[in-house]
Amino acid sequence: MNYFRPRLPPIEGTDLQNIYTLHSLADAQKICEAVKDKRVVIAGSSFIAMEVASSIKDIVSSVTVISRSRYPFQSVLGGLVGRAILRHVMRKSKNVYFRGVDEVRAILGEKGAVAKVLTLRKKIYLCDVLLFAVGAIPNTGFIAPEQRGSPFLLNTHGYIPVDEVYSYTCTFIPI
Repeated sequence: MNYFRPRLPPIEGTDLQNIYTLHSLADAQKICEAVKDKRVVIAGSSFIAMEVASSIKDIVSSVTVISRSRYPFQSVLGGLVGRAILRHVMRKSKNVYFRGVDEVRAILGEKGAVAKVLTLRKKIYLCDVLLFAVGAIPNTGFIAPEQRGSPFLLNTHGYIPVDEVYSYTCTFIPI
């Protein structure tokens, strides 16, 4: 069982073809096959997003990374490190573009596949492939607290609330 699943933003169009998340080797293989000579947009700028951008830059037409942060890895490594990484990536790559302080707000399709993304800053980016690398969420979908006898109560975000040592107190255990 996977304990986490990739996060998809709650926007229209995520059901179009050529939209991916990366969670497994099978996902990586599908992405590698889909991106050859294509215009790729990656939503997110942390480890998965930047690793994919770096890995595919030589086989794609272009890669545009759209990030909420000003710099890649800013939320985990800070702005100074993020800025240094961005300078390094941009110096080594002719076809990689970083668009910070923005985010994908709409996905526009043609013939059932992604064709463009519209951002919060009202920019439009053409793309043949869109990768969402915007985090993961706990895979608690198998827990149905409304069903009879479930010992788990989920919080309003759909997570199992735990304490600082990841312990959960069951309200009752059915026998």
